[in-house]
Amino acid sequence: MAKRASKFFDHVSVITTDPSWHLRHVQKTADGLTIHRIRSFAPSENYHFPSPIELFAQLKELRPQVLHIHSLHDLPGPVAGFMDSQSSLIFTPHYVGRINSRLGRVLFKAYRPLIHNLIKKVPRIICTSRFEARQMTATFPDSSRKIELIPNGVDREFQEKHPWREPAEPRILYAGRLERYKNVDKILKAVAQLQPKHGDLKTTIVGRGPFKPELLKLAASLKVNGGIEWLEGLTRDELFELYSSATAVIVPSESESMGVAAAEAIGVGAPTIVADASGLAEFVEEG
Repeated sequence: MAKRASKFFDHVSVITTDPSWHLRHVQKTADGLTIHRIRSFAPSENYHFPSPIELFAQLKELRPQVLHIHSLHDLPGPVAGFMDSQSSLIFTPHYVGRINSRLGRVLFKAYRPLIHNLIKKVPRIICTSRFEARQMTATFPDSSRKIELIPNGVDREFQEKHPWREPAEPRILYAGRLERYKNVDKILKAVAQLQPKHGDLKTTIVGRGPFKPELLKLAASLKVNGGIEWLEGLTRDELFELYSSATAVIVPSESESMGVAAAEAIGVGAPTIVADASGLAEFVEEG
């Protein structure tokens, strides 16, 4: 999104968090973007508590004409919206109608007033699916008249560069965060059922997250570790190459506002299995 925005604006900057405190504070990309990293604290990799001093200083320094705020499931976006009083605001909440972690549910009650304040300030709220629009309207009725439905797109460059081709050997692919609600454990259990009949089956799981240690233990107990490849930190080219060479891409999450991995896999023509739930159900409706 930032890359595309750079075609219409002279300067595009991305403000993100750095819970490691080891990454470069400012980084220029080959696409002409500037990434600004704010030090943060992130317990269990779920909620990011940004340094308010650094965040305020960064917003004051950049003084953006347009500030596009992402996610109400984490603190940086709503906090930035509260701090900024000069920019034109756009808000993409990525809301699924519930908060999936216990810590998140506690914090959501605390910073919910910031979200109400943000909804009052923004002229437009972008929802990526009809499901998300319904959830926003149900939870925040004042948002209904400001919602615009704009689904996430797929980068055509990668779509054309990596068309799907049937692999010589069967391979299942999952790409996404490793959280409990993503249901990656169900993929492992299915693999355990399939492997006795399909000894050459390979499974690739791409991603990281707090649920990974439990998934590794489950894979060991099911005795499927030998056929599973665990990857993270891939480039876009590497990820799309995996989409294009998978027998099936599986997105079993029960809670998604849309599902970028599903859209990308379908975009390259890969056979894709999704949960008939939340925003993913709209892929099922469309066939």
